Amino acid sequence: MNKISELIMKIREKKVILWVGAGFSLYAGMPSALTLVNAIINQSTDEEKDILRSVTKTLQDVSEEFVLLRSDNKNDLIKILEKEIMINPKDLSIHEMLRQIPQINEIITTNYDTLFEQAYKDKLIVIPNSFLLPFSTDVHKVRLYKIHGDFSYPESIIITKTDYVNHFAFQQDEPIWSIVKSFLAKYSILFIGYSLEDENVKSIFSAIDDKLGGFRNKCYFVSPRLPKHRQDYLAKKNIEYINMTGEEFIPIIHKEIQKHMIEDLQRGYLHHTDVCHILHEYNIDANFNIQSDGTLYLESVQCADSAIKGSIKFNNDNQLPMEDLQAFMHGLNFNSVKISKGSISSLKTYLKGFELPIVNDVENVELELKAIPKKTFECSFLLKNSGQALNHIQGNIYCSPYLIQLDFDHKYVLLSYKLKVMDGGDTDFNFETATNIDVIEAKQIYSFINEWLQGDEIIILCNDGTKIPSIPSPTEVADDLKNKVKYLSRFYSDLFEIQKYFGVVFDAINEITENDLNNMSYILAAIRKNTLTLNNLTMKITPSIDDFESIISEDGFAVKFVMKEPKPIQLFGKIFTLQEGQVNCNDAYVINKTEVIEFYRRGEIPIPLVLGSKGNGLNFTWIA
Repeated sequence: MNKISELIMKIREKKVILWVGAGFSLYAGMPSALTLVNAIINQSTDEEKDILRSVTKTLQDVSEEFVLLRSDNKNDLIKILEKEIMINPKDLSIHEMLRQIPQINEIITTNYDTLFEQAYKDKLIVIPNSFLLPFSTDVHKVRLYKIHGDFSYPESIIITKTDYVNHFAFQQDEPIWSIVKSFLAKYSILFIGYSLEDENVKSIFSAIDDKLGGFRNKCYFVSPRLPKHRQDYLAKKNIEYINMTGEEFIPIIHKEIQKHMIEDLQRGYLHHTDVCHILHEYNIDANFNIQSDGTLYLESVQCADSAIKGSIKFNNDNQLPMEDLQAFMHGLNFNSVKISKGSISSLKTYLKGFELPIVNDVENVELELKAIPKKTFECSFLLKNSGQALNHIQGNIYCSPYLIQLDFDHKYVLLSYKLKVMDGGDTDFNFETATNIDVIEAKQIYSFINEWLQGDEIIILCNDGTKIPSIPSPTEVADDLKNKVKYLSRFYSDLFEIQKYFGVVFDAINEITENDLNNMSYILAAIRKNTLTLNNLTMKITPSIDDFESIISEDGFAVKFVMKEPKPIQLFGKIFTLQEGQVNCNDAYVINKTEVIEFYRRGEIPIPLVLGSKGNGLNFTWIA
């Protein structure tokens, strides 16, 4: 593990305190020490300028001399510094990145500016002196120790050489310094924004060595282009050197912390509230739940303006649907691809830089890959010629250099229409209907599809006004598909007629038998007063002698009578009773003549009679 990875792991485990110097504020447009020196000199009298220009031009020395020239009064100096430093920053991005690293909740700074205050807003407690320590107990806020003071408390400002000497000589027993001492004993310190040429740093390091117990844990010093002998100096103090500027280094750790943030929450390094607050800044809504062992897990995640991205590594597995997978990945089709258990060796998913630990055991993962549509819209279908319509349809458009696919999802039917860009514009279509469809919807859907397959054109009306080309009737459709759709269109139309006439509602039809079709024909004949031609008819009669002679004659005979006996007919779970049936035939004959004669001789009544027709058939009409 290299030193940067080592430091990042320590930050993730909340083992690092940040110590920030003036160099970290330069990117935001804050003045350098030399700029402040020139400001002090420029706002001095001519006599003071001559004196100040003669001293060593460090900020501490010039400040010290300026205060002496003003009768040992720091007020004028503080006003000059405040005017130069309390300006609007030109950039806060790096400080805002720090705000999104919740593991860093203790920051020490020698800066006077308010960049942290502006970046953290109400998530920060500023502590410029020991008196404010009792008010810094909110665990969800970052504590900023401004050990060189704050302009809100002018007496706290440490700026002159005398201030530094007194500060480290007499204040090491102050509560705020006791806290700094405890930090050095327990944590690694990350120094950013300092130069080893800076007297400020020398004073800090001397105070740590002499007054605060030294660097007990490995610390880190971020600064660009430090000479070798300076790096050796740091190494002797147990300080690792990192050759970067603060604005180069912070994005690196920010990226890694963000990547592992949800994992670190689950490991107990972070608080649920802090993580959710950061996720909300990225428009991510995450729901967490508690497992039986008391640990948190990510239950669901939503983001309206970004998709989840990921990477998958597969095992060398013969079970992989390689042909489908390659076609999917290259955009040759947009059909979902299912990956079975044991086929995945690694699965990583990310959302806006956050790694989503959605699975722990990839070996037992079953995965379904689905394409993301280029556009999603709500629409209606309208047939150009017949005027039939389907409403409340969700449309999805998928595009690749090879294929354009339009998928339409209605409550009861899925229609997919494909245009193969690289194959001369060939088209293909497919549709599926639901199994639990009710009669009214089925009648509408199959009638619509039948008209389309017979030559009509689908016009797509988008709710948002998007113009989508119409879908012509497919030119190459298998006859069995056309016939099936035509048959179902007629079937549901007939069933709807029965439903409407008798005022009943059929349940969803899952199976159609030959008996169902025969019973439907009887019921429809009764409704429509149609005449059915029957091959035979069974009844029971009590004939007179004359009737009997006519019935058993060899010649055909004419019959016309009304059957008074109600006949119940069952259809798809409903019972329909047909009250009367009228029979009419000009060439009837008795099919079971031997049986009829035997019954008559024994005097058994009623006699079972099976009538047939010698030519034109038995005409039968039910009266519903």
